[in-house]
Amino acid sequence: MTRKLRFTWDHQGHATVLAEPPHDVLAGYLLEELQTNVPVCRRMLDTIQALRVGRRSSWDTEGQSWSVSLNRARAAIVSEYAVPGRSLDLTLEEFEEAVGSWLQFIELSRA
Repeated sequence: MTRKLRFTWDHQGHATVLAEPPHDVLAGYLLEELQTNVPVCRRMLDTIQALRVGRRSSWDTEGQSWSVSLNRARAAIVSEYAVPGRSLDLTLEEFEEAVGSWLQFIELSRA
């Protein structure tokens, strides 16, 4: 999955993520909802782990621009405002890999 995402820095030196459609939905979610907020990324990975081990059966949240719904098998990202009607379905593993890779990138960017 992370092969479809390009983590980089914009002209002002801020971390950003780029992707071609349909994975631009995932890029938008990472950048606009998780942002470069390390604790938020870690909480998302903790939520995924809770789903994996059965402490939760599902998890849903509406963000400022994107909503995400997770269950033990799937992750669904839906645009609320950024690009109305855009969505992407992923396996939970693909979503976890993307969030984990984004977290590693932003942690390295701060080093």
